[in-house]
Order: sequence, then C-alpha cells, then structure tokens
Amino acid sequence: MAGPPMVPPAPPAPPPLLKKPVPVNPSRVPQVHDIRLKRTKRKGKVKIVAVPREEFLIGATVNHPRDGFTGHRVKRTVSYINQHYPDVNVDELTSDDAITSAPDVGMGRDARYALQGGQGALTAYRDQSGEGDPSMREITVTECYLPIDADGDGIAEWRKITRAGNTILDNERIDGPPWATLCPVPIPHVFFGRSEADLAMPAMKTKTMILRNALDNLSFQTNQRTFAVENQVNLDDLLTNRPGGVVRVRQAGAVGPLTTGASDPAAAMQMLQYADEQKQDATGVTKYTQGSDADTLNKTARGLENITNRADMRVELIARIFAETGVKDLFWLMLKLAAQYQDKPEVIRLTGKWVQVDPREWVNRFDMQVNVGLGTGNKDTAVKNLTVIQQLQAAAVQGGYCTPKNQYNAACKLVSVLGFKDPDQFFTDPAKMPPPPPPPPDPTLAATQAQTQAAVQIEDAKNKTKQSEILLQNRLDSEKAAKEDERDRDKVAAQLAIQREEMLFKYGVHPLYEGITFVSTFNQSEQAVGGQSISQPSAGMFAGVPGAPAMTGGAMPPAGPPGAPPAGPPAGPAGPAGPIGGAP
Repeated sequence: MAGPPMVPPAPPAPPPLLKKPVPVNPSRVPQVHDIRLKRTKRKGKVKIVAVPREEFLIGATVNHPRDGFTGHRVKRTVSYINQHYPDVNVDELTSDDAITSAPDVGMGRDARYALQGGQGALTAYRDQSGEGDPSMREITVTECYLPIDADGDGIAEWRKITRAGNTILDNERIDGPPWATLCPVPIPHVFFGRSEADLAMPAMKTKTMILRNALDNLSFQTNQRTFAVENQVNLDDLLTNRPGGVVRVRQAGAVGPLTTGASDPAAAMQMLQYADEQKQDATGVTKYTQGSDADTLNKTARGLENITNRADMRVELIARIFAETGVKDLFWLMLKLAAQYQDKPEVIRLTGKWVQVDPREWVNRFDMQVNVGLGTGNKDTAVKNLTVIQQLQAAAVQGGYCTPKNQYNAACKLVSVLGFKDPDQFFTDPAKMPPPPPPPPDPTLAATQAQTQAAVQIEDAKNKTKQSEILLQNRLDSEKAAKEDERDRDKVAAQLAIQREEMLFKYGVHPLYEGITFVSTFNQSEQAVGGQSISQPSAGMFAGVPGAPAMTGGAMPPAGPPGAPPAGPPAGPAGPAGPIGGAP
C-alpha cells in the first residue's frame, strides 16, 4: 500500500535586499573625548613655628614686637626661592653669611647642633654650597617686619620686606608682626628678660668652683706634690709612684713633700650647702618640692605645705606670665588668621556633639578666657575646697538656694582639677536629663483614696436618686395641676354654655337662628357691592328645633320683638330678602 505523496521542502527565502547607505552628517554625531580629571582640594591651616633665638632680630630700643623693627633671619634653598619668588634671578642673589657668622649668632646654633653628634655635626650632611645639587644651595634670607611710610602720606604702615643680600624679594603691606614672645622673668622696659638658668647661673658657678677645689684638695691628700734637689735624686725612681717603691738619693733630705693647703671637707660641704640655698632662693625650686631632703619627715605637715605652696606660687606666676603674654598673643593671632582666611563653615566634634563652626563670624562675636593650670601643690587644696563647697551645697539644697545645675558645675570643676578632660563621662547635665518617673503610690494612701472615692460615689448615687424622686414628684404635681386646670376650664365653659343657652331661650334667640341672620346680612351686603354670596341654609336644618323658623325658597322672615314668638311665613310671593332685624 502506497503512502502519502512526498511534499518537497520549501525553497529558502531570498536574502533581504541591501539598503543603500545613508551618508552621515559629522555635525550630528556626538563627539567623544578621552579626558583625565585631576581634583585638587585646598585646605588651609594655622601653622605655628618656634623660631630659634639666633634667627630672631629686634631693634635695640624696641621693648615689644609691635613697637618697631623685628625680623626673621633664616637660610632658604634656591628651590624654595624659585618656588615662592619666581620673578627673582637666583643666580644674582647674594647671601647674608657675613652677618650669620657673627659670634653672638653662631654660639647658640653651634651649641644646639653640637648636641646632635659633637662639633662635626655642624657641617655633616649639609650641602650649603650646592655642590651636589644646585637647587639645594642655601641663601640667607631676612624677613623684616617694620612700620614705614611707604606711600608718602606721613603715616607709617606695617610692611613685610624680604631681602637676600642687596635684593628685595617682596614688599607687601600687613596687619602687624606675627610674633608671640615668652619670657619667664620679664624685666620692665626691656625686651629680653631673664630665664631660670640666668637666676641659677651664679650659684651654679660657685658650686662648680667649690666642688672642683674640694676634689683637687682630696687629690693632693692622696698624691701630694714632691720636691727634689737637682742632681741629688734619681728622677726615674721618683716619678715611678708605686707602693713600697725605692727612690735613690745621694744625700738625706734631697726629697720631701711640698707644703699644701690643709684638707677641710666640712668647710667645703658648708660652702656647697650655702650655694644650694642661694640657688633655691633665686629659683624658688627647693629640696622639699623635689623630695630630696633627708629631714623632710621631721618637718611639720603645715610647714612643708607652706614651703610647697610658696614654690608652686612661683611656678604659677611664671605660667600666668606665659598665659597673659605670649600664649594670649598667640591665640589672638590664630583667631585673626582663622577669621580672615576661613572661607566656609566647618563641622567639628565638640564635647561629644557635632557643631558647625564658622570663623568668619568670630570677628565681633567671641568670648576668650585664659585659664591657667594649677600646680601639683595646689591640686590637693583645690580638691579640699571643692569638697567643702559640695558639702555646703548639700545643705543649701534643703534651704532652696542651690539648684542641681549648681551642684553639676561644682562636680565638673572637681573632675577638671583631678585631671580628667571630659566631665560628661562622670556626670550628666540636669538640663539634658529626662523628667524623673512619678513615685509609686503609697498603699495606705491608695486604700484611703479608694474608700473616699467609694463613699463619694455612694453619696452621688443617693443624691441622684433624690433628684430623680424630686423630678418625678414635680412632674406628677405638674400633670395633676394641669388636669385640675383643664377640668376647671371645662367646668367654667360648661357653665358659660348653660348660661348662654338659658339667655338665648329666655330671649327667644336660638344660636342657629343667629347664625342664619348673620349669613343673610352678609349676602345682602355682598350683593349690594357686586360680590358673591354665601349659600342659604336649607329648611331641613331647623327641623325639630324648637322655635326654629320655617324656611321655603325665599328669605327668612324678620325676627319679631324680643320675647315675641317667631312670626309665620309672609303671605304672597317671596320678595327680595330684606335686612334681618330684631337680633339682640
């Protein structure tokens, strides 16, 4: 049996026709570039540099840096000058080496460099002439700060003039010299005061001389000088100093000791003790404050405290002089630089919080206070005083004239005196504390309050019950009075109706007849003015009514005189209705 016919496969689809390329407009194609970005962040800072004594210059008659000429004489490399003064030809610069080689300038520098490795350290590892690298050749430059009339207006302005030899590197106007100077023992009307070394120098020289003489005398005692008669002594034997040695002589008495000063170590020690006392009086640093006196334990506690306090007062005086002169001037200069050159606010962390600081606002808005640190001797006294203050505050709280803020301040001050930086680690400011939770209720008071509340509720229920009874009784009384009033009104109305009926029957006027009379009169009045009339009542309405008039198609007959019986119908045809008369 043959199968289904074979279906040939479909031929492949012809490839799509290629479109004609469209020309590209270069102006519409986005431009792509390979670039490199370099980001530079400039952040200024206040820089403080300690200037050596031999590099600082000041006028002979100047008592303060702001009174006249000051300068900074320092060596700069050719590279530094090319970087900071690009318009200067360094090949033509001369140096101030002749000035820096003066004895008063080189002594301090040589002594400082000698501590680094002896006299050879002065020139070791220094290429001052630039033989290895010309850019590292050193040139002495002097930065001069002085008031001078540069613009010719007759008023001197502060200017900074930098020179190297005979060449002026820059000449610019400034606010003032950037110096803050310190002197432990100032001398009035003199810039250079005295140091602690100057105070101790005379005593130290005396001690040096006494100690050297005492050692020499001791050396003479152990190895005395000897005389010898010329050509009478064998000098080789004499110069050979050995125990039990023999010295050959030609005659007796040719060798003997020279007469020297007698040994007196006690007098030398007394002189040394005198020099120590002189040094202690001059410097204020005593043995008791150093703990080196053997008799310290034999002194009274009060006496040692007085001695220590006097020594600490001298140290505190020097610290206060530093604070009120150089340190204060230094911080004023730092404040001025920060306020002038800080161009944006900065966020810093202060006492555990992030605070935004903008030095540009400090020009007229600042409050600076110098706090001088206390010495070791006064720390115990300060702790005792603060402890007494805290005890007084504890008693003052009960009197109501001490607040938690006052106690917090005293505690922070005590922590600061003890040497800790952050009092918030130990105490919390009362202004930052959450309100305290309410105290738990007293069980006895709670039971009493519950009993009182229950009694009040019972009394309220009784009062409400009484008020409900009173309202109910008032409502019942009102309803009763209303019913009585209604009954009285009905009674009066019935009596009035009976009296009316009696009067009507007495005078022969029926109520219905009175109404009919009104309707007839109204119809006659309306017809006279051309209006509409009210329909007349039918005769059947009066059927069975005693004294009712007999009515036909005409008008009612007029009423007779009072007390007369009603009249019969008129004879003849009914005429037009006339007015109703005779009604009372």
